[in-house]
Amino acid sequence: MDVVCINQEDIPERSQQLSLMRRIYKKAENVIGWLGEEGTLPWDMDRAIHHLHFWSRECDLNEARMEELSSIGNPLEPWPWDEENWGAIERLFQRPFWTRLWIVQELVLARKPAFLVNYDISSELEFDTVSKALENWSRARET
Repeated sequence: MDVVCINQEDIPERSQQLSLMRRIYKKAENVIGWLGEEGTLPWDMDRAIHHLHFWSRECDLNEARMEELSSIGNPLEPWPWDEENWGAIERLFQRPFWTRLWIVQELVLARKPAFLVNYDISSELEFDTVSKALENWSRARET
């Protein structure tokens, strides 16, 4: 396991390290993002990750067709995407983790990004397809 520590106050070092990170993420077999220490995550974080992982398995999200999204459940019914579940997903993406500059590199360049939650590898999420699916599902709920 390699861990890189970057001095955020040293702009030249930071720029050099971020450039190096691109090569590291592209070549790495696995890239793991850490979402926080046990006890600092909202109680429903596992729920959000479970739903996103389920969604990525249940339909071809590269296409994210409305028929497939609708087959998961009726957009007018509260399950599985009631306000609690949407709130869990929203809180997942509001974590400070997502505000770090190198996170985009990790997600885009890594072959298989995984995320550590409560010291367990929770799931390997393809965020480009998940975001497209969330957008389409949200649109389906509005119709």
